[in-house]
Amino acid sequence: MFTIDKAYTRKEIRKILDIPNPNNIGGIWSTGYVQYQDKFYIFATITDAGRTGHNYGNIMKNDVLYWYTKNTDHFYVPTIQKMTSGRYPVHIFTRYDSKKPDFFYQGKGILRDYEDGKPAFISWKIQGRNSRVETSELLNLNRKKFIEGKKKSLGL
Repeated sequence: MFTIDKAYTRKEIRKILDIPNPNNIGGIWSTGYVQYQDKFYIFATITDAGRTGHNYGNIMKNDVLYWYTKNTDHFYVPTIQKMTSGRYPVHIFTRYDSKKPDFFYQGKGILRDYEDGKPAFISWKIQGRNSRVETSELLNLNRKKFIEGKKKSLGL
């Protein structure tokens, strides 16, 4: 459906998904993540403030996205629990400049690790990038606390 490393605007994504009125601006498609049908779509701005001025400190390193949820969500809200369950595809789009509407498709993400808080911090292993990892391999990882506090440099 999407091509890795290809740029898409949110409107183009909505057209591909055959969403009614794909050119409408605003609503849930203007946020950092959205569920549509049984799939999730993450729109992460990397190392730059998003269009709303929020700079969550998202980082993309090799085939892992280190990502923050919205300020109002913690890891245990139903949407995040569903998103990270491994039962639904999570399509990840990133950009480095919030002034440009294009996001680059990275691939499907699988929960790698998380840290609860508001916002929650989640790392996603991107399938189909530098190295291939089976979904079951990632879901069986032991939990570990990998970050102290939120919004700190990870030294990557």
